[in-house]
Amino acid sequence: MDFKKGLSVSSIFLLLIIRSTSPEILLMIQNPINNMPKAMRMRGEYRQTISFKRIKVSCIIFEKNVKVMTDWLERTELLIGEESLGKLKSANVLVVGLGGVGSYAAEFLVRAGVGKMTIVDGDIVDTTNRNRQLPALSSTIGKEKVKVLEERFKDINPDLNLKLICEFLEPERMREILLERKYDFALDCIDSVSPKIALIIACKNTKTRIISAMGAGGKLNPAMVRIGDISETYECKFAQEVKRKLKKQGLKFGLKVVFSPEPVDKKALKLTDGKNFKKSFYGTISYMPSLVWTAYCVFCHRSIEKEKNN
Repeated sequence: MDFKKGLSVSSIFLLLIIRSTSPEILLMIQNPINNMPKAMRMRGEYRQTISFKRIKVSCIIFEKNVKVMTDWLERTELLIGEESLGKLKSANVLVVGLGGVGSYAAEFLVRAGVGKMTIVDGDIVDTTNRNRQLPALSSTIGKEKVKVLEERFKDINPDLNLKLICEFLEPERMREILLERKYDFALDCIDSVSPKIALIIACKNTKTRIISAMGAGGKLNPAMVRIGDISETYECKFAQEVKRKLKKQGLKFGLKVVFSPEPVDKKALKLTDGKNFKKSFYGTISYMPSLVWTAYCVFCHRSIEKEKNN
């Protein structure tokens, strides 16, 4: 067999697929220096074929450092196509706020194949987060949310270009962060009004596409979650306050939001000490914030695909 020039024995795996009249047998011969846990389907390798009587032997030789198809996204590509997956891989997304909504939104965009991401949150995991937030486990209490999610996201996609900002953003920092990188999309998952307004205005001023989450607290009915313009929101006290403050900034419509018009029980409200711009919060159930991220991801994916087509 004429092997490809430049291949050393210590830097190749040899995969033999033997086909005969019997059922197909898959054998893998592995160099003992290397460690490959299972035979993987690969494309674009150097291929040699030897034919015998009634037996066909295909030898596939490939170097360890050859970049192969990312098989973990095979089913995503099967559904949305190679072109759309390529757009997700080249997309750059900003996620601000890693609570019940933002943590899920960020992870499932990573799992969808988004190649570059910045995650922002200055908070640490608290025991009360465990009923609804992705990074919250008994083993992660007291750890920075960005650090917990960094480890998790890199475990999903080691090639992810991930930037961490571990801080509660002051309004003046919003524009600075948006100008550091050109983002295809920003996900506003902030649960405090003042920094949320600052991020929305900064995105509008820098022409960064944004979708904003309204209140998921105090809600129980997943069927009522919807996407609409900020001007179309109702029965959401959080959205009402955001809408009121945006009007003062001259923004009455043109902001996509995820909200639920489900009425809330006032008994589910609790006041706070006002730290980090947060004066109160509602009780929450495990599944509602994650359903909001679902709407986020659908809108974000479709928008990235449409924007990159233009």
